[in-house]
Amino acid sequence: MVGNPDAGIQAEIDRFPRILELAAQESIAYRSQNNIASGVDWNTETQPRMFSRQASSLPGIRLATTLEFPYACVGKAVVDPAAGRGFGACLAAALREYLVSLA
Repeated sequence: MVGNPDAGIQAEIDRFPRILELAAQESIAYRSQNNIASGVDWNTETQPRMFSRQASSLPGIRLATTLEFPYACVGKAVVDPAAGRGFGACLAAALREYLVSLA
């Protein structure tokens, strides 16, 4: 996951992966330690502006991030349609938990 380095949004970008790691234990493993931070490697402003950066500039946005999903392997797990759907269900559960936590 990558996002805008704005302090308020960055705090949420740091919080959401912890929720997703717990939710994804039953599917394709997600590890926040594999995230590429803004300004590192290919994730720089020299690239076309990413959607997450554009979205983070809108009023009231608390979390804007990009999730890149592999279509090969994650660790030793093969990413196939069933595994992708399983991760999608875990992602939806994590988003729900995150949004409930904001209330």
